[in-house]
Amino acid sequence: MNKQKKPILFTDAFSVKGLEFDYVFLIHFDRDHYPNKKRIEELDKRAGDNKNSDGYKADFEAILNDEKKVLYVAITRAKKEVQLMYTGRNFKSICPFVRNFHKEDYDAFGFDSSIYSK
Repeated sequence: MNKQKKPILFTDAFSVKGLEFDYVFLIHFDRDHYPNKKRIEELDKRAGDNKNSDGYKADFEAILNDEKKVLYVAITRAKKEVQLMYTGRNFKSICPFVRNFHKEDYDAFGFDSSIYSK
């Protein structure tokens, strides 16, 4: 019974860069949090009726790329296992970034991964 207890750290993806953990649980892996819905809403508000402009499209892509980088940092902190969790009425609530994962790299529970396969 000399097992050392390891603390549970509850933090955000921005604060863990450079750190490693045996297990990482990423909650809110849904459409409201990845990509950050507030950032997109702010962009939409600034753009107004100009959502078809090249500037809007470039800014939207920049937001998506930034959000993917944050997600990458979060999931690469795990040494053994990462679990991505989402809530919603159905599988459509899951983060669209799941489409960027190779189907054989993860086990899907609660949704059909073949819908999102790469």
